[in-house]
Amino acid sequence: MLTNGDQCTEAHGMKYLIFFLALYMVALGSGCVKPNMLAHGADQFNKSDAKQCKKLSSYFSAAYFAFSVGELIALTFLVWIQTYSGMDIGFGVSAIIMAIGFICLLGKRAENAYVKQIFEPNTLSSNVASFLAAGASMGFNSSTGFILLSVQAHLPQLKPPKCNMLTNGDQCTEAHGMKYLIFFMALYMVALGSGCVKPNMLAHGADQFNKSDAKQCKKLSSYFSAAYFAFSVGELIALTFLVWIQTHSGMDIGFGVSAIIMAIGFICLVAGTLFYRNKPPQGSILSPILQVRFSYFKCVGPTFRI
Repeated sequence: MLTNGDQCTEAHGMKYLIFFLALYMVALGSGCVKPNMLAHGADQFNKSDAKQCKKLSSYFSAAYFAFSVGELIALTFLVWIQTYSGMDIGFGVSAIIMAIGFICLLGKRAENAYVKQIFEPNTLSSNVASFLAAGASMGFNSSTGFILLSVQAHLPQLKPPKCNMLTNGDQCTEAHGMKYLIFFMALYMVALGSGCVKPNMLAHGADQFNKSDAKQCKKLSSYFSAAYFAFSVGELIALTFLVWIQTHSGMDIGFGVSAIIMAIGFICLVAGTLFYRNKPPQGSILSPILQVRFSYFKCVGPTFRI
């Protein structure tokens, strides 16, 4: 499409139907599985028991860590497979991974408290980064990254000349030098900020609850559900409203709106600093993460026995 976009044949009929049917089935499945898996895992804990309530926070932290690792693998390993082996192989590997996950889930259907076994030694929630790390990450990295992207998209001297890649892809000028540096610096700052803020915000919110109190412990599960719902709504707005702005008003306006929203979020977060219960990090964060993963694979092993 980069060199002969005007000569490409558009899909229609059965090809068009199969593609969008598969696309919406994937979107529906992946959109439903995460919140349902989180809720199902939370149901394995007795929220009236203070000890199990403390482990509930660890479960949500570890679950979100697993989701993040999965996204990282999808954006690196699977993209590499699709690029060098073909889209058919890439989608096939994705289908196999989903099937294995489904088998593992069914294999544990008789063990309603299996999460207790997995997270028995976990102390991840007590070792997460502090509130200040989350605030600094969101306020500086993401906002600054979006500002840089907005400035570069607006100023002609910071970007290559306009070019239609669908019809004149072989004649487009590639970015280099300072333009190249600014773009990737902004891109990685946004990735670093958004990649750090979600797990830190979840853990910081969980620290506001007294896990020794049964009433507050029950509210902890509701908090995680509400937080995940808020993240999902944010992604929906980003994939609809912000894309519409970028399409009709320009990339500079779209990135500018993103930067303003991030700045407002940072101001709201900092405004409540005096009222937060800030639990300082203790020990190393790497050892409990490795401990959780080792315990998980140790307990999941019997799943494959029939």
